Amino acid sequence: MIIDASKTSTGESITADACIVGSGAAGVTLTLTLARAGQQVVLLEAGGLKLTEASQDFFRGESVGNRNHPLDELRQRQLGGTTGSWGGRCIPFDPIDFEQRDYIDNSGWPIEYNEVARYYPEALEWCHAGPAIFDAEQAGVPPLIPGFQDGDVKTSLLERWSLPTNFGKEYRDELEKHPNIRVFINAPCTDIILDNKHQ
Repeated sequence: MIIDASKTSTGESITADACIVGSGAAGVTLTLTLARAGQQVVLLEAGGLKLTEASQDFFRGESVGNRNHPLDELRQRQLGGTTGSWGGRCIPFDPIDFEQRDYIDNSGWPIEYNEVARYYPEALEWCHAGPAIFDAEQAGVPPLIPGFQDGDVKTSLLERWSLPTNFGKEYRDELEKHPNIRVFINAPCTDIILDNKHQ
């Protein structure tokens, strides 16, 4: 069920087994996975069913000291989040991305590469991006430069592409019809208050 929160009464108590904030790729994936497992899920989306100028105003701001694109161009408040404009590029992390490195402040993750890598097949399935094969030889692709050996420069790496998958369109029907899901659009989350059990 999709409910427009801007047309509901304030102060109403809504209960669920899980509340997911944001309906981008991660939010939709978590919502559907939990709902399919029998959990009652509330999904909050700050934007509406489609992108509007008014909802994008919330993302306007300045990024000082670097060369990033304007903030409101890189994120989208709508069902499906930024997958509505995502180019579909899917590349895996490298093991070094998870390691602590003295020359990078705050580097290192509290998890290891393999803990994430095991989810690549499922993630690519959600994105309709093909098998989780990122090596040309393993995929049966001939060498880009015959005889060239990978070193600091690699020619054997493959990228996967979703063509592209807008999660708001691709999964809207199930989000709308699944009996365990309530999607609230126009429902920005401004605060999370936990009880003494951190729930």
